[in-house]
Amino acid sequence: MSRRILTSSLIGVLLALVPWGSSSFLAQESSGTAASVVTDKTGYLAGETVSIAGTGFAAEELVTLQVKHADGGDEPGAGHDPFAVWTDAAGSFISTWEVGDDTEGHSFHLLVSGAATGPLPSVAFGRIATVGTDKYDYQPGETAIISGAGFRPGEVVAIQVEHANGNDDGAGHLPFEVLAGPDGGIVTTWHVDPDDSEESIFRLTSTGAETGLVATSTFTDLLVTVIDDDGPDDEPGQKDLTKMSSDPGLTAIAITWNSDDTDFGNLGGNTGDACALVDTDADGDANYSFCVVTDGNPATQVSNRLYTCNDTRSDRCAGPTLVGSFTSTSSASVVANSDPFGAHPNHVDGNDCDNDSDCLTADTVATVTLQLSDVGGASAKLINVCSYPSQEPNSDPSDCVVTPDSGFLTIVKVASPDDGTAFVFNLGAGQTSQNGTDEWTINGSGSVQSISFAPGTSYDLSETIPLGWDLDSASCAIQTAPATPTGTSNVTPNAATGGVDTFEIRSGLETICTFNDTQDLTEVNGRIIVEKQTDPDNDPTSFEFDPSWSGTNFFLSDGQDNDSGYTLTPGTFSVSEIVPSGWDSTSNCVSSNGDSETAANISLQTGETVTCTFTNTKQGSITIIKDVDPEPDETDFSFTTSASLNEPSNTFSLDDDADGTLLNTKVFSNLAAGTTYT
Repeated sequence: MSRRILTSSLIGVLLALVPWGSSSFLAQESSGTAASVVTDKTGYLAGETVSIAGTGFAAEELVTLQVKHADGGDEPGAGHDPFAVWTDAAGSFISTWEVGDDTEGHSFHLLVSGAATGPLPSVAFGRIATVGTDKYDYQPGETAIISGAGFRPGEVVAIQVEHANGNDDGAGHLPFEVLAGPDGGIVTTWHVDPDDSEESIFRLTSTGAETGLVATSTFTDLLVTVIDDDGPDDEPGQKDLTKMSSDPGLTAIAITWNSDDTDFGNLGGNTGDACALVDTDADGDANYSFCVVTDGNPATQVSNRLYTCNDTRSDRCAGPTLVGSFTSTSSASVVANSDPFGAHPNHVDGNDCDNDSDCLTADTVATVTLQLSDVGGASAKLINVCSYPSQEPNSDPSDCVVTPDSGFLTIVKVASPDDGTAFVFNLGAGQTSQNGTDEWTINGSGSVQSISFAPGTSYDLSETIPLGWDLDSASCAIQTAPATPTGTSNVTPNAATGGVDTFEIRSGLETICTFNDTQDLTEVNGRIIVEKQTDPDNDPTSFEFDPSWSGTNFFLSDGQDNDSGYTLTPGTFSVSEIVPSGWDSTSNCVSSNGDSETAANISLQTGETVTCTFTNTKQGSITIIKDVDPEPDETDFSFTTSASLNEPSNTFSLDDDADGTLLNTKVFSNLAAGTTYT
């Protein structure tokens, strides 16, 4: 008989001698090390292999293992029969067990009993499913590719994408179904609809119809995110937080935070304990704290709690009182590509995760739907997320995303027009935010939100005004209730910079500084105006013009004009008229700079306006009629003209009878007005 394979009869004898589940004692080796058994993870997909490792047993000891459902079930043929292993000379062993795709339950207990050591406490693990997206953050209008694993082959899986703040009025938030493939995997897509997606936190849920397996994940759309002030790996293990975000809704606030660790080991050991601190009376201190506990490998949410606080601290829930009943919810999962420091050169500590290649890019993301009815109404605002030892929200925080007691600065840019021009903002000399940044860029209208700062009363913020723009106003206000203006505006016409001096940042509160700019193209471009005049006045004829600065011709009638506006880059331009038959045309160009310009050669300078007036004079005609008295008379009469009438030989003849060989009328057309003819 092999030393690692027992007959079923011997196993039965062993189980009868050492009852399963008894944990009244743990045998120890002479070295004093207690026997223990662990699995390599706490959650497995169907078909994955559970790696089981034991240490601290007696040398060459027979150890019996059995995997049962958490409710004690062990249906035949599903791998639940006892099996045995022998320890090596060091009292250690390694074994495996494969997770099936049955539907009898997803929570398992590994029962362990050593022939000499006796029974050990059971080891808990479970079958899981996973779901996620190909990116963590999307632009409105993009397509999210959703993939999942761990379901039964051919199983119907319901997919739903919801706003974590409960605002699901837009498109695409109803559940839809997909079929799992032969490997239990799913792949589908979801349109990130611009109608309601921007600056949103989304909770993705997949639910198997047969297995009942539920997997969740989180992704965002252009979300405003606060990155850890102290950078990557500032705290070890489960203490390290990397970022936080919030998405206020009509009835709830969505809050997310990231833990750098994705593997908390076997259930019941070290856990990830972090709390969101919420201010509801705009004084910068915490009135409520919502805490989420994560555990396992891969990490998942195991519990959440809500506390009221005594409103005296911004870095913890001072005087916490546990709220017994609330409707707010939370979830947590390992999310690929969610680590904000994934590409940071100093992020080398490598959090623990199932897939080592993803350890520097994946985080455990906790997502909270904090119902406003649980925290006193719509004034609730996230001020920080901190991790705490031993799940105690009133203790000294281990790590906070925002440096404790900081305030926040939000820079708002209003640009008219909103054309994407880059506006650069700088703090005063020697001033920085908590993470050391002192310069920000906003393209067009937009904002940089929730930058953390040490409290102070003498901050300066200036804008470098782009060429062709005017800074109309700049002001700051602390977001108290009501808002408190702060700082002195420093805006002067035609200046290169402008902003607000000596504004205040208060602990736990946000100061919003708003800059309004208007484009002034006279500083960079030139302008050409084409005017039309006719003689006689008010003639309705439409005249066509061909401008060199445009690929499209335009038409003008008497009294009309075409204005390019200040859109033309300085350079050489021309404009010509397509003159219709029966008209004469002249042009005259006048420069605002006093330059000499012609329609055929306009040398346009910065800020210059050139006005070209085209005058069209309608041409005339002369009609000569021969009449004699008495009539009829067949005499031919000879006439002599001036050269300007362009008559060959300057002579012609008429008679009165118009006999077919000679006319009695002569017409000279297209004659220039104002000219004397004979």
